[in-house]
Amino acid sequence: MAKTREQKAEQLTQLQTLIDQPAMVLTQYGGLTVRDLDELRSQLRAVGCRYLVPKTSLLKKVLAERGIELPATLLKVQLGIATSATDEVEPNRIVVTFAKLHEKLGVVGAIINGRFVDESYVRSLAALPSKRELHAQLVGTLAAPLTGFISVLGGN
Repeated sequence: MAKTREQKAEQLTQLQTLIDQPAMVLTQYGGLTVRDLDELRSQLRAVGCRYLVPKTSLLKKVLAERGIELPATLLKVQLGIATSATDEVEPNRIVVTFAKLHEKLGVVGAIINGRFVDESYVRSLAALPSKRELHAQLVGTLAAPLTGFISVLGGN
């Protein structure tokens, strides 16, 4: 069924807000079942991320407005977008982990802070620890000298 002009305008504004978010992971989802896509969406939703499948012509229009260029081959495949408004790393990690379990999901790149990056960059971002893990490491590093000092004072 064809979409009305109002529906396309609504999708266009939705895509414009997604482009402004810090991270947007581009995936090729062709061949995945609906159940697999629902599983990916629920994993992303659990950490405050979203997954949607935009209309290619609308995505081209939004990217052109923002001056972001994608390789021409990417705009000819079925693209899905995983986004997060707060964390640049989390959607990368979830999508890459999911792609390891489901071979038909392909990670093709990302738009991070208004710049297109390739698949290898996305995979390297996915290998980074989360913000929560980094905070825990920082606290542990700051607390270690104090813990050692207290241990020496206690005679242990």
